[in-house]
Amino acid sequence: MISTHNQNTLLKRVDKAILELMEIKEALAFNDSKSIKETEIINHTLDFFGISLNEFLGDTRKKHIVQARTFFSLFMFEEIGSTKTQIAKWLNKSHGTVVVSLPKLKEDIKNYKEVADRYNRYKVC
Repeated sequence: MISTHNQNTLLKRVDKAILELMEIKEALAFNDSKSIKETEIINHTLDFFGISLNEFLGDTRKKHIVQARTFFSLFMFEEIGSTKTQIAKWLNKSHGTVVVSLPKLKEDIKNYKEVADRYNRYKVC
């Protein structure tokens, strides 16, 4: 017979293992839903901004993470020819989020030299 303490410890370990497997499954599904090109561009974005995939796909509105998403979106839309719907799906965001963010970033690139310079460095890498 297993003691209550040992049962609880075992259940916690099983729960932790299940969560880890779910995270692995999500990561694999994320990579399988994209071509190698999109995966490479996402990885470049993560490296360029020094952020994790969870931050990139998460709900945070921290400026540098939002900028990473919008740079990725604009690059995928203008340089690769992806649709706004595809971009929204990759980012786990709504189509409307992408629709609103692209003109805003274009305007910022036009009006702020530092944003334009950073986007140009992002595109070159």
